Amino acid sequence: MDISEIKKNFEHFVEGGVLAHGYIFYGSDIEEQWRFVREFANYLENGSWEINKKTLSDARLMEDIKEFGIGLVRSFSEFLYQSPNVSSFRLLAVKDASRLNHLAQNAMLKIAEEPPEAGVLILTVNDIGALNPTLVSRFAKIFFSKGKISTTDYGLRTTKLMEDFLSGGKRERSALIKEMVKNEKEVPLVDDFVLELMGELARDTEKNWRALKELTKRYELMRRLNTNKRLQLEAVLQYLE
Repeated sequence: MDISEIKKNFEHFVEGGVLAHGYIFYGSDIEEQWRFVREFANYLENGSWEINKKTLSDARLMEDIKEFGIGLVRSFSEFLYQSPNVSSFRLLAVKDASRLNHLAQNAMLKIAEEPPEAGVLILTVNDIGALNPTLVSRFAKIFFSKGKISTTDYGLRTTKLMEDFLSGGKRERSALIKEMVKNEKEVPLVDDFVLELMGELARDTEKNWRALKELTKRYELMRRLNTNKRLQLEAVLQYLE
């Protein structure tokens, strides 16, 4: 999946009302991650991915900060919980979230567990292992590689999985979910699968709005609670045509 495709997915997420409250962008090229953040901030506020010099009212892009302490993170919460001025969302992004100290990550976790209705939080980082595993579990995760962007290294496999899922009947879909969740530790595809499926369903929100609404709700539960992923995903099947 290249950057243009992921941009289309994010457009569908916004238009379909299924944009997650938190994303972690990770991979070796943090500058490419940050460029995407800046472009997305412009898209949310101006309707265009082109970066310009106009000051953004509803975006706070945190870079060139040596260390993120708990006091600064608390100010993030204050910003995100305010109502947007121009956009439909308030976006706060942190460049190189590995600089978040232990207390700051705990404060960030509280934001992720009680997300503001119109707030979107994006963390960028080279190594996702630098972040608290509990914090990581509360965010949707997107892997960036040089020149391309994919939800993980398993991007192509995830796309094929989604295509097989949509072309199958209810029994085949249930079996696919069961197998995917069973192998999650060895081959972590669930996050990627859900994000790709959301993007595909959001291409026709009039037709798929019930499934999108349910999938979004179930995905939030999966990220915030230690719940059975198979049962959560299977609960969406009745809403899929």
